[in-house]
Amino acid sequence: MLGRTEPIYAEDARLAAELANAGVRGSTRDLIHVAVMRRLGIAHVVSADRDFDGIPGVTRLDPMDVDEWRDSLLAPDGDNGAAPSPR
Repeated sequence: MLGRTEPIYAEDARLAAELANAGVRGSTRDLIHVAVMRRLGIAHVVSADRDFDGIPGVTRLDPMDVDEWRDSLLAPDGDNGAAPSPR
């Protein structure tokens, strides 16, 4: 997903507010990230922020442990979902 930036829509802000109202703990920024992740169907986040650990449906991947999880996330053809490099 290198080089990919997603917009934040009003529906994302509403979902973040719903999560907060439902008692999901996290900063406003974290909950916005989660809302955008859900809209895009993304379940994994690479972050050192342990607040993501308590959010249902989110699996946090610690960047300090990249050697432990990197190979399990790469597609068999090596496509990691990153944007193509400019030529």
